[in-house]
Amino acid sequence: MTEDNVVNICLCPSCQSMTTMKQIVEDTFFCKLCKEQFKQFKNGKLIYVPLAVSDTVTKFKKQLEEMQEDDQTDLEFDIEFEPEFDPED
Repeated sequence: MTEDNVVNICLCPSCQSMTTMKQIVEDTFFCKLCKEQFKQFKNGKLIYVPLAVSDTVTKFKKQLEEMQEDDQTDLEFDIEFEPEFDPED
Protein backbone atom coordinates (compact mmCIF):
# COMPACT_ATOMS: atom_id res chain seq x y z
CA MET A 1 0.00 0.00 0.00
CA THR A 2 1.46 3.39 -0.96
CA GLU A 3 1.32 6.46 1.21
CA ASP A 4 -1.41 7.91 -1.05
CA ASN A 5 -3.79 5.15 0.06
CA VAL A 6 -3.36 5.82 3.80
CA VAL A 7 -6.34 7.38 5.57
CA ASN A 8 -5.29 9.38 8.61
CA ILE A 9 -7.95 9.21 11.28
CA CYS A 10 -7.47 11.32 14.38
CA LEU A 11 -9.28 12.75 17.36
CA CYS A 12 -10.28 16.34 16.62
CA PRO A 13 -9.05 18.66 19.40
CA SER A 14 -12.15 20.83 18.93
CA CYS A 15 -15.16 18.50 18.67
CA GLN A 16 -13.48 15.47 20.30
CA SER A 17 -14.77 13.16 17.53
CA MET A 18 -12.87 10.64 15.45
CA THR A 19 -12.47 12.23 12.03
CA THR A 20 -10.19 12.78 9.09
CA MET A 21 -8.52 16.12 8.55
CA LYS A 22 -8.85 17.73 5.14
CA GLN A 23 -5.84 19.69 3.88
CA ILE A 24 -6.47 23.33 2.94
CA VAL A 25 -2.91 24.47 2.21
CA GLU A 26 0.59 23.20 3.01
CA ASP A 27 0.29 22.55 6.77
CA THR A 28 -3.23 23.85 7.44
CA PHE A 29 -6.11 21.42 7.81
CA PHE A 30 -9.75 21.42 8.90
CA CYS A 31 -11.95 18.90 10.66
CA LYS A 32 -14.55 17.48 8.29
CA LEU A 33 -17.10 17.37 11.13
CA CYS A 34 -16.83 20.69 12.97
CA LYS A 35 -14.94 22.66 10.26
CA GLU A 36 -12.44 24.03 12.82
CA GLN A 37 -9.06 24.87 11.28
CA PHE A 38 -5.75 23.55 12.60
CA LYS A 39 -2.06 23.69 11.88
CA GLN A 40 -0.43 20.28 11.59
CA PHE A 41 2.86 19.56 13.32
CA LYS A 42 4.94 16.42 12.88
CA ASN A 43 7.17 15.49 15.79
CA GLY A 44 7.25 11.72 15.90
CA LYS A 45 3.46 11.78 15.59
CA LEU A 46 0.91 14.12 14.06
CA ILE A 47 -0.68 16.77 16.23
CA TYR A 48 -3.21 19.41 15.28
CA VAL A 49 -3.11 22.81 16.98
CA PRO A 50 -5.92 25.37 16.52
CA LEU A 51 -4.86 28.15 14.14
CA ALA A 52 -5.41 30.88 16.74
CA VAL A 53 -3.02 29.15 19.16
CA SER A 54 -0.48 28.40 16.45
CA ASP A 55 -0.55 32.01 15.20
CA THR A 56 -0.10 33.36 18.72
CA VAL A 57 2.89 31.10 19.37
CA THR A 58 4.44 32.09 16.02
CA LYS A 59 4.02 35.82 16.79
CA PHE A 60 5.52 35.33 20.25
CA LYS A 61 8.53 33.49 18.81
CA LYS A 62 9.11 36.30 16.30
CA GLN A 63 8.94 38.90 19.07
CA LEU A 64 11.47 36.94 21.14
CA GLU A 65 13.81 36.65 18.14
CA GLU A 66 13.56 40.42 17.54
CA MET A 67 14.25 41.12 21.20
CA GLN A 68 17.31 38.86 21.11
CA GLU A 69 18.59 40.67 18.01
CA ASP A 70 18.11 44.01 19.80
CA ASP A 71 19.83 42.63 22.95
CA GLN A 72 16.64 42.94 25.02
CA THR A 73 16.77 39.46 26.48
CA ASP A 74 15.80 40.40 30.06
CA LEU A 75 12.22 39.17 30.27
CA GLU A 76 9.93 39.39 33.25
CA PHE A 77 6.70 37.47 33.52
CA ASP A 78 4.02 38.05 36.12
CA ILE A 79 2.06 34.86 36.62
CA GLU A 80 -0.97 34.87 38.83
CA PHE A 81 -2.08 31.46 39.98
CA GLU A 82 -5.69 30.75 40.74
CA PRO A 83 -5.60 29.63 44.40
CA GLU A 84 -8.35 27.04 44.03
CA PHE A 85 -7.08 25.62 40.73
CA ASP A 86 -6.79 21.84 40.68
CA PRO A 87 -5.38 20.48 37.39
CA GLU A 88 -7.08 17.12 37.99
CA ASP A 89 -10.59 18.67 37.94
